Amino acid sequence: MSIDIQQKIKLNQNLIITPQLQQAIKILQFSKIELENFLEEKLIENPVLEEKDEYQEEKFFQETEEPIFVSHKKKEEESSYRELNQYKKKDKEFSYLKKNDLSSQEKFNYEDIAHEQVKLKDHLLQQLCFLELTPREKKHIIFLIYSLDNSGYLKNPDELFDESDFQKEDLQKALFYLKKLDPPGVGACSLEESLLLQLEAKNQKTILLETLIKNYLEDLAKKNYSYICKILNLSFSSLQKNLAILRDLNTHPAQKFIQDTAEYITPDIYLTQNSQNWIISLEKINHGNLCVNAYYESLVNKKKAKKDEKKFLKEKIKDAKWLIQSLEQREKTILKVVKSILEKQLSFFNNGKKYLKPMILKEIAEATGLHESTISRITNNKYIQTKHGLFELRSFFNSSLNSSQGSPVSSSVVKLLLSQMITEEDKTKPLSDTKIQEKLKEKGIDIARRTVTKYREQLGFLSSSRRIRYH
Repeated sequence: MSIDIQQKIKLNQNLIITPQLQQAIKILQFSKIELENFLEEKLIENPVLEEKDEYQEEKFFQETEEPIFVSHKKKEEESSYRELNQYKKKDKEFSYLKKNDLSSQEKFNYEDIAHEQVKLKDHLLQQLCFLELTPREKKHIIFLIYSLDNSGYLKNPDELFDESDFQKEDLQKALFYLKKLDPPGVGACSLEESLLLQLEAKNQKTILLETLIKNYLEDLAKKNYSYICKILNLSFSSLQKNLAILRDLNTHPAQKFIQDTAEYITPDIYLTQNSQNWIISLEKINHGNLCVNAYYESLVNKKKAKKDEKKFLKEKIKDAKWLIQSLEQREKTILKVVKSILEKQLSFFNNGKKYLKPMILKEIAEATGLHESTISRITNNKYIQTKHGLFELRSFFNSSLNSSQGSPVSSSVVKLLLSQMITEEDKTKPLSDTKIQEKLKEKGIDIARRTVTKYREQLGFLSSSRRIRYH
């Protein structure tokens, strides 16, 4: 057997994702904030990129059973653009203003809702001004305030004391003062301690309540009332009176305060209706109107420019044009997908959540001629503002259940019905999963009991045995 070196020609087909294509895919799935941050970075690193003033709007008419999608230009329909802004503004305020409060719509500012709330740390720091403490003592308390978690707890205080540069005795004294501040229960290292601090602040602390909190919280959560009454030799009515007091306490002392990590959702798309006309408009993206700098583009064709300079500019111009093209494609794709969703879920947009139809990614992919993965990227982290509220585009995709009426029922509609049943149930006789299944079957929805259980848990409802209330 001889070993030799040979040359052979082999033809293969390979799919190579270029950096430009990877960038286009990323841009598709970016949320508004992520895209703005991305474009800001591109403006810094690419000198040939610059911003320009330009807008584009799309209008969707439902004049017949087959809707029409029409594009508007600035010079031709300036009045339509002003009208679009007017309807967009009204739609944005729909979910937040009362119907009779029309006079204050133009002055309404959404950010004021968050600004009216106070952060827990700021609330605690303000109270220090009214305490007769030395600057050194205040410094220790401030250190502890900034060590609290978002619920107002001080977890693992001993470890914190050991790792800090302050004296342990000084921090223990500071913690004593911190626990006296509002809201009651702040600064506790456990749920039990927080509940006891709240009882002390309300002058409701008793030996029985202290015993229940320290030894029987888990049994109370599981509603093992007969066991607790037997062990403590209590009557059931006495236990219920004490439970009523415990229910008024807050397991998260800082719950009413705005958190440092609060996130604000800005709609990517606005859907409004004027008579029979549906208007789809995209939220303006900061740094979204880009173009190639004319001066740098002209340098490429000048003979005086150096070879290296021309090569650099050509690469940057190519990148810039590809980025602009990707942004335009993103906008067109979003409008195309939203138009298709609007056609499929027209009854929902007209009448509300109960009319949401079953829909999967494949249906929109077939309607738009796009791949399912593209639909998935477009609908992820994109929000649409409608007259029924703010929704993530992905929320319109849901599975279906069989119905005796012939047409399938959306799982989202079933969850809504289930939520209403549990909310409106008799708390002394909560509905079991089997009973909910029977009620849904009476409405013509064929559903298994295990599916009811799965939906109930997804909605955050406890089992019937743990939802029961005694009077």
